[in-house]
Amino acid sequence: PPDLLPGRADLVVMGTHGFEGLDHALMGSIAEAVVRRAEIPVLTLHENAPAHPPKTVLAPFNLTGYAEAALRLAAEISRRAGARLTSCSVTAAISRRPLPSAAR
Repeated sequence: PPDLLPGRADLVVMGTHGFEGLDHALMGSIAEAVVRRAEIPVLTLHENAPAHPPKTVLAPFNLTGYAEAALRLAAEISRRAGARLTSCSVTAAISRRPLPSAAR
C-alpha cells in the first residue's frame, strides 16, 4: 500500500484482475484498496487491456476540486504522450425507484 512508502512516488501504476461479485467478495481487491487509500494518483491496468502509451485520454469531469485536479493531470499525461484529450461532464444517476422501507 502507498502509505508504506511515503514520499517515494508521485504516481502508482498497477495491474488489476477485475474480479466481480463473489470472487471480489472472497478475494478482495488490492488495487481497489490502493485506489481508496492512496494520497497520490493511481493508474490501474486491467489484465486484458493493452499496455501501450495512450492515443486518447478520457477525463470525465464533475465540477469538483478533485475532478479539476484529475483533469489537469490527464491534460499533462496527454501532452507528454502526444495523445488526444477528451473530457466530458458526468453526474451521478439518480434512481427513481422508491427506497426500501428499512431505509426510510
